[in-house]
Amino acid sequence: FGWLFARYKGPFLAALIWAGLEVLRSVGSWGFSWGALGYSQANSPLGKVASLIGVFGVSFLVFGISLAFYYLWRRKIDFLEESIIFLCLAGILIFFGLVSPASLGKGKKVEVFLIQPNIPQTVKLNSALWDGVEKKTLSLLPAEPGRGKLIVLPETAYPDCYRSESNFFKKLRETSLRTRTLFLTGAFYEEKGKLFNSVFLISPSSLERYDKVHPVPFGEYLPWRPYLKWAPSHFKKYKDISAGSLRLLRYDGNLLGIGVCFESANPFLARKMAAEGEALFYFTNDAWFDGTPLPLQHFEITRMRALETGLYVVQVANTGVSGAVDPRGKVLASLPLQKEAVSRVEVYLKKEKSFFVKVGYLFNYLVLVLTLFVIAYSLKSRAFTISRLRAL
Repeated sequence: FGWLFARYKGPFLAALIWAGLEVLRSVGSWGFSWGALGYSQANSPLGKVASLIGVFGVSFLVFGISLAFYYLWRRKIDFLEESIIFLCLAGILIFFGLVSPASLGKGKKVEVFLIQPNIPQTVKLNSALWDGVEKKTLSLLPAEPGRGKLIVLPETAYPDCYRSESNFFKKLRETSLRTRTLFLTGAFYEEKGKLFNSVFLISPSSLERYDKVHPVPFGEYLPWRPYLKWAPSHFKKYKDISAGSLRLLRYDGNLLGIGVCFESANPFLARKMAAEGEALFYFTNDAWFDGTPLPLQHFEITRMRALETGLYVVQVANTGVSGAVDPRGKVLASLPLQKEAVSRVEVYLKKEKSFFVKVGYLFNYLVLVLTLFVIAYSLKSRAFTISRLRAL
């Protein structure tokens, strides 16, 4: 970005390049949008623009507005006119984001219980302690939740692979049958030699499964494993998490979009889920990062998914932050970090989608294409200049 900014300093083009590079590092199986500027605005009026052009559109505005104000403050004559025009455009977009908020109802109301067991990562990694993990998690379940209620547990709430005969899943099935309650819970799943990081929907009549679509490279699998024979033995022996296929889970005739851990930071996947899903549910275990800002950042990223899609979004985390967000980005419930807690919240399953879900996502591809064009043009110009210097 620094190399390109030295050539293109106007607010419009510089902001476009910034947003385009954020898109570029977010696409593909290695995509990672964590740290995009737009996530800083989930709790501000500027964040409402996400319903129109997504988080990268918000990044575009954050960078452009900052640069435009800087040029005006420093009285940079070459960019004064462009800066004023950019600020006017930003004002118009913010106005439309504020005056066209997503609807809050217009769908089936669901009572959701968020279960945050707060299991330290050192305990979850010690198989000798898994019986205690299972007992503690089960002890937090409401005794008589009521018909049609949805009880949500975090990623790998059951720390081992799914087994129908395990006490954990027997207990969930028995409760579901007795109370007509539904459960969403995380666990690993092994099939045909492949291991998946999965979420299970347990209802009185069925069992459905979502397998994580985008495992984290170097965290959940080692890329190019056959060619990395020099890798440490403990890394080579670790069984890779395989990628699943995109699918939604069905709750009483309605479709739920599901994501595991960093999938909440993937706006492309979230938009695909929201295209058919009527709410988004994210499952994570941020105990890996206790003592860092990451769990708080994770929840802000989840808030942005609600603003983008116009849907209710629920996140449940092992050690926090767990909570629910309405389509306008308002936090309906939030459980504190590193606390064992249970919360009840009402959300709506909605068929109505935001402008971003319908067509606004095209902004992502527009800025990506324009940025790649600018990079190619700059490289060509640089090569031409070098060839001329050599000729001289």
